[in-house]
Amino acid sequence: MHLVDTKYYFADTTGYTFSDAGATYYLQGTTEGNITHSTESGTVWLQNGNTYYIETVSGQATSSTKYYLGADAYGRVTCTTTSTNWTLNGSSLYTGSQYLVHVNGANGGWGLTDNRAIIQISNGTNYLGSSGTSAVTAGNAAEWLNTNGYLHTVVNNTHYYLNRSDTTVSITTTPSTQWSVSSSGITDGSYSLVCDGGTWKAEKTGIYITDGTNYLSIVNNNAIGNRTSTSNATVWMLAANGTGYRIYATVGNTTYYLRNNGGTLTLYSGNTENNRTTWTMDSNTLSSGNYYLGYNGGWTLQQDSGEFYLYDGTRYLYYNNSSTPAATNTRASATTWIQNGNYFSPASRTTYYLNNTRSGNWNYTYTPNISNSTDYRYQLDNSNRLYFSGNNFWSTTSYYLYYSSGWKTTTTAGSASTFQKISAFEAPVLQFVSAGTPLSNEDQSFAGIARTSAAAKYYTSETLPDYVDYTQGYATYLPLNTDPEDSTLARNSNTGYIVGGSYDPTTTSTYPDRAGDIRISYYSISGNINNSYSDGVLKTDEIYTINGTGEHPIANIGTEKFKKYSASSSDFLSILAKDNTYVYGMHFMNAQISKNQLIKASKVTINGDSYTNYEMPAASIDFNLAHKGYINFFAGTYFTGNNSFFSLHRIFRDNSHNITDIKEIEEIWGVDGDENLFYAYVYSGETGETIALSDGSRTFDNISALLEYDSRYTCLFETEWIKTNALKQNYIYYFEIPADSGEYALGSVDGGTGAYLLYLDISANSGDVDRSVMDYLKGVDFVTSNDPETAEALLTAIADNNPTAAFALKDAFSGNVSKVTFTRTEAGDTITITVTGNADPSDYMRKYYIPLDDKTIEINFVASS
Repeated sequence: MHLVDTKYYFADTTGYTFSDAGATYYLQGTTEGNITHSTESGTVWLQNGNTYYIETVSGQATSSTKYYLGADAYGRVTCTTTSTNWTLNGSSLYTGSQYLVHVNGANGGWGLTDNRAIIQISNGTNYLGSSGTSAVTAGNAAEWLNTNGYLHTVVNNTHYYLNRSDTTVSITTTPSTQWSVSSSGITDGSYSLVCDGGTWKAEKTGIYITDGTNYLSIVNNNAIGNRTSTSNATVWMLAANGTGYRIYATVGNTTYYLRNNGGTLTLYSGNTENNRTTWTMDSNTLSSGNYYLGYNGGWTLQQDSGEFYLYDGTRYLYYNNSSTPAATNTRASATTWIQNGNYFSPASRTTYYLNNTRSGNWNYTYTPNISNSTDYRYQLDNSNRLYFSGNNFWSTTSYYLYYSSGWKTTTTAGSASTFQKISAFEAPVLQFVSAGTPLSNEDQSFAGIARTSAAAKYYTSETLPDYVDYTQGYATYLPLNTDPEDSTLARNSNTGYIVGGSYDPTTTSTYPDRAGDIRISYYSISGNINNSYSDGVLKTDEIYTINGTGEHPIANIGTEKFKKYSASSSDFLSILAKDNTYVYGMHFMNAQISKNQLIKASKVTINGDSYTNYEMPAASIDFNLAHKGYINFFAGTYFTGNNSFFSLHRIFRDNSHNITDIKEIEEIWGVDGDENLFYAYVYSGETGETIALSDGSRTFDNISALLEYDSRYTCLFETEWIKTNALKQNYIYYFEIPADSGEYALGSVDGGTGAYLLYLDISANSGDVDRSVMDYLKGVDFVTSNDPETAEALLTAIADNNPTAAFALKDAFSGNVSKVTFTRTEAGDTITITVTGNADPSDYMRKYYIPLDDKTIEINFVASS
């Protein structure tokens, strides 16, 4: 993908002045420096798209220096030559989640705060002022801003930050301490802010881990033990690690971490990160893997055995030590089951299976039973129905279990019972009691921004190179989910971005130099995919996949063996039905993903959180999976030389959300059917500890070590199957890749020519769900959410006259394109889109070049006259 600015000129425009809601204090800018305030008319800020700036020009000029309204991560508002994207919405002016506010009246100034929060810090009687740590009265309380955890106030246009050193707090002009502010207190993770005897200070904080009577503690300086009172119980600290926590306490000069050592609860005081267990904490349990912490005469770990009940909503499937399965309405008397692969056994007799017998000569009938036979064992399908496949004289038929005065079988799926797997494991209930002193903060109302128009004259000329070079910040990034209310914005549930860019080292703008490493093209259906699809039908005997034994039609494997094929093929058919002539697709060129080749997105929204200057690998699809599931896709091999699909990578970030590592996945190991176990990933190009559980809690030197940990692990997927292979040309391929939650990136295969992605599902939900499907280009769908709301596409086809044309928005995705109409004209390789309904398309659009495999289509946007 390739996105650059048009050249545009202005003779007259309108600027803005900004003030607090009372129109008392105006936002005053200087040529370069911090922002001040004024009680008279403030600076006239000129607008260009999502930026505001000062530019003084006399007459006409061919160039000038702009000083933008900017901001930093510490809540300071600045005037600088580096631009910042802002959103002006009613009485709010904000960048990311940071809102521009004015605090402390005549002796205050402007600053940024998270989510409009202006607070006064109090313990109910005493308040924190701006000049020291002695308590003040409410009338002298400072107004504090919270920016990325930095608490600061503004006095005479200077920012003062609340910092901590051991138990001492201070107010200085240099930010150093990041705080967490909530209704339960203000803490930096180790210490809480308190007011003691009229002086503000910090006090050690943490949690007690208790069952209500007993408290998990360190005794004799280095051993796990128990206390029955908070007077001598251990206070435990929490350190966030991914989606979980490291839990530790310090005794003397030694820090001890709680460790799950193969099912034994121990303390660890060394420096090996992998021995510092990452724990999952919910409202009343603490767990690691399938081990749960509890008290049973002593603090211990209790393992979830994996046993469960099979319940159809009315009755439980019951094994009563006879060959005929029974039913009971009472869970207490019901059988617990375990799952062995796709088959089910009573936990009390693991070598016996929920099975079948058959009778009759020509027409077989089946009666469910429990035996050690391996002929007709039941499986659970995607709709949670128990079934087996039985062979009669003519064909193979699926027989489903249902209840009617006893358990029986039917060949009618709609009559079958739907079962729930209800875990028989009851986790120990714990309490996590705060050991710190709660501190309230009083939210102040958000006064908002008042804006007025002011006439201004200026002239400018801007242009970016007519090619995309990710090193210069010109790469395109487009969200996978857009807001249904405003298709120009990323939806809060957006899980990632398509990131364009070019690694081509040449410097010209002539195709194919730097033409983009993610490309979109269209081909005729006839002669390209009609081997696998014709007359509205997907031919499963001509749709191929690759596994450990080679290339096969999916019909030979059995479509029921693929967890998501049924729902995905239905969606895919609806895509293909949109055009009877052409098939579209997106593919990767040769541009390897690397942590040394990143772009910085000025603003992104991912899983409800907004980030600025957010790193992503160029030429990739960067996405986050919330749950264990599958990445599945259809791809077409209709470009000469298609010999691969894509590479799969895992992305690792630090607490500041910067990328620390990108690892390519070679193999995925797991226990099929066990949702409680993490997958083990074999990463490419590493030595020593090359295999790791997806949550990072364990690493293994080799496969033998993994199997010693759990002998049930098998190789579920090798990424070699989707990398360079001798593929059949002009066919459709289908794959499903198992994956745990986490952040991943899809990219090119080194030396490969990627087949065209036709349908990509990265919702990672293994069940049948309502999904929002996005048409990024006509015929190319990205399924990225199980949200039932209907999403609009950010990148939409303009295909009435030329199916290869498309448009994209500026990085900030502001404006409202849903109210804009487009008219297309063509001259050679240039397509001009005339925009009706918006005064200036440059406010929200850039020129967009679509790199095809033989040329580049250039689209220019102009306003209607």
